[in-house]
Amino acid sequence: MFAVLRTLVLGLVLGLLPGCTLRTAQTPDQVSFNVMELTIDGAQQAIRTHRINCEQLTRRYIRRIRTYDQPTHLNAIILFNPNAIERAKRLDRDYAATGHMKRLHCIPVILKDNFDTADLPTQAGSIALQDAPNPPDDAFLVKRLRAQDAIVIAKSN
Repeated sequence: MFAVLRTLVLGLVLGLLPGCTLRTAQTPDQVSFNVMELTIDGAQQAIRTHRINCEQLTRRYIRRIRTYDQPTHLNAIILFNPNAIERAKRLDRDYAATGHMKRLHCIPVILKDNFDTADLPTQAGSIALQDAPNPPDDAFLVKRLRAQDAIVIAKSN
């Protein structure tokens, strides 16, 4: 089940990020790799070997989405998670303290806006839900993603 979930999550995240190349220059052996070809295992290996950290990876994805989505008025993303960077920093601290990663540690995820998230509004593309309060809890799938340390970075149209 997790193999299928990994493929779906990665496809959802990377599908919006054409031509994204990740460059990190924080180690003497500067490494660059194409995020379009980056697997979950590859991202986690880059974190393990200190070529990038969770915060940097999350910021890179958010920056690429903003680069392609907003200037072109594509409007694929309706809402960015204002807590995504803080969650990434927390995961960096946890990893530094324990050296342990869960299955989706630091994997950025974009959710369709019909998945309830307790920390973000769910409008399902409906004007009628525009001012509705945030849902009381996360949808089942969202709970599972967060339990494995995935980072919800945005909600899509």
